[in-house]
Amino acid sequence: MPKSTNPFQSDQATLSIGDLIGILRYRWLPGVATGVIIATVVAFIMLMQAPVYQGQTTLMIETTRERVLGSMEDGMSNQSTSLSIALITHLERLRSRQLAEAVAAKLTPEQTAALVAPYLDSDAQELAPSPVGILRSSFEVKSQSNSPFLMLTGTHANPRVAAWIPNLYAETYIRYLTEMRSGSSQIAVTFLEEQVATAQEEVESGEESLQAYRQENNLISIEENQQVVSQELQTLNEALNEHQIRLVTIESQLGQIEEAGTDLDSLSRIPALAESESIEILINRLEALEQERDLLSRKYLRRHPAMIDNQNQKESLSRQLSAAVSRREATLKQTQNGIETETSILRKRIAEVETRARDLDQLAIQYKVHEREVESKRRTYERLIDRLNETLVTSQLDTSTLRTMDEATVPTIPIAPSKTKTIIAAGFLFVLCALGIPIGLELIDNRVRTFTDIDRVLQKPLLGDVRLIENEDSTEAKAKGVLGNQEEITEAFRNIYSNLHLKDAIPSTFTIMVSSTIPSEGKTFVAINLASIYARHNHKTVLIDTDLRRPSLARNLGVSNEKGLLSWLRSIPAGTPTDSNPLANPELGLTRITENLDLIPAGGSTKSPTEALSSNHLDILVSQLKEQYDLILFDTPPVGVFPDATILAEFTDTSIYVVRQKKVPRAAAKHGVTLLDKSRSPVMGVVLNGVTSNPAAGRGTYQDYGYGQYGAEYRYHYQKKYGKEYTSKS
Repeated sequence: MPKSTNPFQSDQATLSIGDLIGILRYRWLPGVATGVIIATVVAFIMLMQAPVYQGQTTLMIETTRERVLGSMEDGMSNQSTSLSIALITHLERLRSRQLAEAVAAKLTPEQTAALVAPYLDSDAQELAPSPVGILRSSFEVKSQSNSPFLMLTGTHANPRVAAWIPNLYAETYIRYLTEMRSGSSQIAVTFLEEQVATAQEEVESGEESLQAYRQENNLISIEENQQVVSQELQTLNEALNEHQIRLVTIESQLGQIEEAGTDLDSLSRIPALAESESIEILINRLEALEQERDLLSRKYLRRHPAMIDNQNQKESLSRQLSAAVSRREATLKQTQNGIETETSILRKRIAEVETRARDLDQLAIQYKVHEREVESKRRTYERLIDRLNETLVTSQLDTSTLRTMDEATVPTIPIAPSKTKTIIAAGFLFVLCALGIPIGLELIDNRVRTFTDIDRVLQKPLLGDVRLIENEDSTEAKAKGVLGNQEEITEAFRNIYSNLHLKDAIPSTFTIMVSSTIPSEGKTFVAINLASIYARHNHKTVLIDTDLRRPSLARNLGVSNEKGLLSWLRSIPAGTPTDSNPLANPELGLTRITENLDLIPAGGSTKSPTEALSSNHLDILVSQLKEQYDLILFDTPPVGVFPDATILAEFTDTSIYVVRQKKVPRAAAKHGVTLLDKSRSPVMGVVLNGVTSNPAAGRGTYQDYGYGQYGAEYRYHYQKKYGKEYTSKS
């Protein structure tokens, strides 16, 4: 049987959109309920807040005057102010405590009382709040990027106070700027006149020094020499590149010849060999001999004269080809050595020319340094002249650079509580809870629950699922579901049987091991009913209880467990060979359960089952069982708890893995499947047992899942493959 996956491959499964939808369908109730509660509480708290009003005043910055005088006001440290710098300056000043104190000083007693009224505590009248603190917390200023407008906003429970706060801030700040700039204009003019005189002297001195350096070093001839050296260096580099390309080409051809070896097809594709007519003829003749040998081998044996003659011709031509290739390879190496010598000479010449170029560059660099210094002083001088002229003009104009565009009016509609913001906040929290809580619960509850878990986590095909039977029948009666003609259990295992045979994976004689991750997942139940359904389909089946720690097959099938596998192994003296016919040994306890179904019980229990399962006698027993039965089914201990199943894997062809819904963690089940995949009995499929909820979506009752509809597809293909008469008998 081919293995479906590489057991050592670590594919990391990811959640798809379908998986997330399935999680939400399964766990939507706690998410929605929590979301409704939290959204309702938040909405109630937001709507119960006291109303708050907001007024806004808009100021516009006149950037022309700000560009001239702004740097002087900031300590003359930045001579190239821009709109963004002006905005930052105004924002910091408007938010300063100094301006808030200036505004508070202009408040009338009535305005002060209205400002602090909402913040007074009736129980602590002596703790009056500070008007400056209230102003700073109630006032806000902001701007938009690359926009000359400042938005001043005042927020207060009293709508009249919310209107006069930004208006009073704007009035106070404009008056502050006017007073400050009127005194700074004259200082700026005096400073700029001094800077212009100093810059003029530096420019004249620099130009005289530059002219003297030019005459002393004859810089005109140096520039011509630099051009000649540059052209020579370019020519030498081009020649060096051509030699290096030729070297790479020859090295590549030599590497191809060495890699090709005696492969005719590879040799024929090498350009260096294809240029040689003699080598091409030899390759063609060898290929013709190869084709001739293929034709002769269909008619004659290896020692036939024609075959021997063909082989001799091939060997002769191979030696000739090897000699021709060696000669060609020697020619290429000689060419390579010549090019390497020329390359070495070129590199020495390039080094000499580069030294000459560096000497010339050193003189030119010093000249350019002097030239840049003079040019920098000249640009500084020109900028100072422009700034002085602008400052003289501006000092004669209005010194205010801010204008009030819109004054704040008394607002009539509060900004808080806002129904729109409340709805958005409550809706966001509801969606967050409705989506986040189901996903969080899914991360916490990581048990195998759905078909998607089997496909995504275990990465194994689903053979079928069996509903949890909740009735008054005993455990033994439920285990014999197929034998007891319990229609629901029988139908479930018919689907498993059909799915197994749809894979075309079951040969005439087959050994299967049934295991699980932990106890109480129903592996014994699956083993009994799977063996029973095979017996119903006229497959001669034997069921072996290899759970030697806690044997249960005999008890569930109503037979004695005194004789069986353990008693048979104990009856064989140490060092003696196995019986030629162990099936006839009464100690084996081979028991007929029903037509086509036999049982080999455990024959007791032991605390050292691995020693018994490693016995060579068991190998002989399994070999004889394969001669007598179509299907050998082993019921093993859980592979996630005990190593017995991995030992039994030496005697089986494949494994069926039983997973009980909502019982075993996904990681534990994945570990068990990986252990079996690494053994000689990889897992061919999974049976989902004890299903209580819809395994397709993960929630809802099993009847919602539609059990009959699930098996319809398998029954259809089964009838199509084996015929209606055969399926009706089953």
